[in-house]
Amino acid sequence: MYYCFSKQELKITEFGSHFDINLYFYSDILINQMRKQPSLILFLLLLLFFLSQCIRDNIEEKYAPKSITDSLIGEIAWFPLNGNLNDSTGNSTIISVAGEVRYISGISKEYGEGIQLNGTNNYITITPGFLDTISILFWLKTPNGISTPNQPVVFDYGNNAISASLVDGLTGATDLLLQNNENSKSSSDLGKENFLNTFNNYCLFYIEAGGDSTSFTYKGYLSNGNEKIISGHYKFPGFIDPATEVIYIGRSSLRTEITNSLLNGSIDEIHVFNRFLTKAELAYYLSIQPD
Repeated sequence: MYYCFSKQELKITEFGSHFDINLYFYSDILINQMRKQPSLILFLLLLLFFLSQCIRDNIEEKYAPKSITDSLIGEIAWFPLNGNLNDSTGNSTIISVAGEVRYISGISKEYGEGIQLNGTNNYITITPGFLDTISILFWLKTPNGISTPNQPVVFDYGNNAISASLVDGLTGATDLLLQNNENSKSSSDLGKENFLNTFNNYCLFYIEAGGDSTSFTYKGYLSNGNEKIISGHYKFPGFIDPATEVIYIGRSSLRTEITNSLLNGSIDEIHVFNRFLTKAELAYYLSIQPD
């Protein structure tokens, strides 16, 4: 902030806001009075400083970047899994865990705990309602790579209306298989260099489906610690037509496929939306670094 005094004008300008006050003096009387009464100048300066602080606070509050602790528009559910199954959006979306609920270290100290699924009788169900557009985002870590015949399901909505599972691509490698009704696509279609490493650290999975569009984004880490982001976009024909309103995380919705679909791994920070995330919103989540 700077103050510029002259015989004709008093101008106060604050950088970083649109606070600009001009006081015009049409005679020397007021200037002389201010010289005789320094307390008047001090009062005016304190008043202007108070006003500038109020304006600055309002600007910072309005334009501050949104954090993960803020619920976004269209967010149906958000489960931080920090020692409880509370929905932080306030929507009270129903969630349950089959088997023992075991909390472990999450993606980082900042985000607290996650849930351990044992691959035997553990899985998560969420009931967001019947949706024709859905996106889900969460962090996942497995103790090792996926081996045949196991095909653990990380996400299955609406009785296999849209699902994603991990499959054995090659020895020591993992692929993501997306299925929308009778259609399927694999991350292996993107090339051998795009195998998923889900066991080096917590990995981010983002999957969206609606209309004729199904996409995924994955962020994981190589053995040397380097970050790796893979994404795929597919034009599946037809719309999502869920037979149920339940999301399964950690197993298939089909009873005939339960045995080989149970996930052995850790899940943290589950978000469910009734719309696709914008590029900026997804970029924010991708910027989060696990410990």
